[in-house]
Amino acid sequence: MKFGILIMIHLIVVGMVGAFGKNGHRAIAEMAQQKLSPLALSRVKSLMDGKDMWMVANWADDVRSLPEYKQADFWHWVDWNGRVEWEKKPSGPMKDIIEKIREFWGKLRSRSYENQQSEAEALRWLIHLVADLHQPLHVGRSEDQGGNKKLVKYFGKDTNLHSVWDDHLLEGLGLSFRDLHLEAAFFCKAEPLQGLDSVYDWADESRGLLDQVYDVGNSELEYMYVFRSAPILKQRICQAGERLGLVIQSIYGE
Repeated sequence: MKFGILIMIHLIVVGMVGAFGKNGHRAIAEMAQQKLSPLALSRVKSLMDGKDMWMVANWADDVRSLPEYKQADFWHWVDWNGRVEWEKKPSGPMKDIIEKIREFWGKLRSRSYENQQSEAEALRWLIHLVADLHQPLHVGRSEDQGGNKKLVKYFGKDTNLHSVWDDHLLEGLGLSFRDLHLEAAFFCKAEPLQGLDSVYDWADESRGLLDQVYDVGNSELEYMYVFRSAPILKQRICQAGERLGLVIQSIYGE
């Protein structure tokens, strides 16, 4: 791929990181932590210098302005049309969210990191990226750059669809991350997970929600769009939290 195209993609992706906003990521991490066994939790907190998981859930977004993490802008999203098509894509240096989740998960399980600092950083990435993959527009349509070029009005203010799902919907709910966690948990009680499925299934689920996400009518989004979208948002937060807990338990609970 030519350098100019890479720069263009980079500029696109910088606007795509954020997923569920800070409180969404915190709620997912809090939910996951509550699923851990005492052994797994003690190992995680040892790596995190005693911090709870919610305290590091946004680290991956916080470091994106640092030069040494520029290539990581590509890690937060994927151009997804199913596993078969994804596996046909040529291998390259710019890894996507699915590749990085698989990498971090696999290396953490096999204890492949050479020191505690590298292991702790990989865990922070995994905490964040599992959440990102559950936000439908992080597997969004490439023609409008995951909703970044889908211009809408949100209660009269100009924005884009990606920002609505990354930030505005959650901001409008006005919940702390712990209250958001409690509300989202109801969706897990209604549809409990049967086990730890694959990262490809999570991407398929997000992609399958896009018709509802893009159902914006005249692009002036107000109460009806929020009414229809809030349950989807909370369900994905719930699923992300449950799965993240299972992922980390599979790494540190044995």
